[in-house]
Amino acid sequence: MIVAQPHSVTLKIAIAPDGLSEVPDNASVILYNNHSLRGTMTDRAYAPKQLGDMSSVYEFRAHLESEAQLGDEGTGKILGPRMPLAL
Repeated sequence: MIVAQPHSVTLKIAIAPDGLSEVPDNASVILYNNHSLRGTMTDRAYAPKQLGDMSSVYEFRAHLESEAQLGDEGTGKILGPRMPLAL
């Protein structure tokens, strides 16, 4: 059972350790489902969390600028600093 506000504005983000690069504090976040929702990173995990299927993820949380429905899922993007594609 999940108990939460009907219109939650907190987004939980799970990223596999091999897909993670540097994530700055207060990074901008975009959630894409039926439309895009923007937010700002609030919390981060400093150690990976092991899931029931023996995979590991880093968990991040973001505060959304607009309301989302409880249970909304989608693809997300964490915006970080610009990095060179090649050196």
